[in-house]
Parts: sequence; structure tokens; C-alpha cells
Amino acid sequence: MANQVIETSWGGGNGIHSPIVLDPINTQNDLILKSEVYVQSFFSLQKHEYHYKAQNGSHSSGANCGMRVEWIGPKITWSYVPPGVPMDHKVQSLFSPQRMVTTADADVLAGIGAACKARAVRGEQADAYIPWASGVPGLLRSVWPLLKHVLLPGGAAAVLSASMAWGTNESIEIMSSVQLINPQLKFAYSVVNRKDVMINGFVDGVDELVRRRFELPPGQREDWTFESSCFPTETTAFIEYQVPGWEDFGATRLPICMLVPEG
Repeated sequence: MANQVIETSWGGGNGIHSPIVLDPINTQNDLILKSEVYVQSFFSLQKHEYHYKAQNGSHSSGANCGMRVEWIGPKITWSYVPPGVPMDHKVQSLFSPQRMVTTADADVLAGIGAACKARAVRGEQADAYIPWASGVPGLLRSVWPLLKHVLLPGGAAAVLSASMAWGTNESIEIMSSVQLINPQLKFAYSVVNRKDVMINGFVDGVDELVRRRFELPPGQREDWTFESSCFPTETTAFIEYQVPGWEDFGATRLPICMLVPEG
């Protein structure tokens, strides 16, 4: 069970905000955003696990409206949240959570599902937990003091992973790792497509050695590595991707924590 949870809902009898779908009336929540953290001890070598979840409940009224959701603070954009299919973005971080007072935007997608009357959500409060290092200068994000005592030459790598799931099925996974190969550090990265369709996208927001464009058939992965003498730091990068057939919805963009060389 998550140690810390923030839930924000729209519509239904217990919604924090007013309904999004105005007709037909939904007795259940139209949309739920949930931020969860599985917290380990402060600065432990066990990784904190952050979950960012979206649930489109418009199907409960028969509207079956697709939604586009942007969660401002954690910088998440789900280009398409289908009705009745929970979305779960998981991120691992070595840093403890801080609560961010933030907002969300949401739009019902025209032509997706049954006809319905809906309103746009703009700037409505939806707080979230984020790794506290996301808001501090790069030099303070160094994880070398945490890792130098456990990374042995030729030994196991330290790994951070992130993944996105539609419903109960994981769809895409991203991993970063650092391993001590005397006298250098080996940085390794991978993107895995676990869906049954092609996924096109890129990893961005990081140094050019880590940036990557990918076009992955079902079940395939992209791997890349390099060596560096620079100490590792944890930074927030982004994965942005599209699924064929969903181009009209735009790209999904999600934050990921990655191990990268300092500087």
C-alpha cells in the first residue's frame, strides 16, 4: 500500500471539483487523478516509487468520452485517457517526496465515444508528490555519495526505471543504470515496447549522449551505453511518444528520473 496518497476528483457525489461531463449526468466521478508514493527511509538506497494515475469515469453515465489530461506540476500530458481504462505512470527515484501545490487541465475529445455535453478544465487544483531533487540545482542532485559505497568494480549496477501502463498491461518501460568499470563509470539506457503496436518517440531533456529517438515494433527494445569519468546524478528527463492511430490526439509526454553523468 502506498505510504502517501493525494486524490483529486471531478463530478460524482464526492468530487472535489464540479463535473466535466454535463450531459448525460454521471453519478460517478468523471475524472480522478491520483498521486501515490511508496516511501523508503530518507536517502536510503532503496528506491522511492512514484505513481501518477488517471481514471476517466465517463463510461459510467454512458457517455464514453475520451479525454486529454495535462497535470501541470509533475509535467505529465496524457494525450488520450480512454473511458474505463486506468492509466498508471510509475517513476523510481532515490529522492524523497515533496508535496507540490499544482493544477490540472482536461478536455473531452470531440468525436471520441458517444455524444455528450462537457466543459473544459483549466487550472483546477490537483496537488501531487514529486521527488524533491526536481526543484534543486544539478550539483545538489548528485547521487554519488549514496552509490560510491555500494558500486563495486565489475559488480551490479544501480538502476532506476519508469513505466507506463494502460489498464493492467505495462506498455512502455524505460531504464537507466550506472555500473563501476574501473576507472570509468558505465551508463546504460533502454526503452522497451511492451504493447502490441508500433511506438514512435524520443527521450529528451538530457545531455545529447542520453537523448534518443526510437521507433519500436511490438516487443522490441532500444539499448545504448557509454562510459564517463563524471560522477552520476539523478535528473528529470522526459519520454514523449505516439501510438499509430492516435496521432490526432497529440503526443503523450511523461517525466522520468534518470541516472546521468554530472555536467
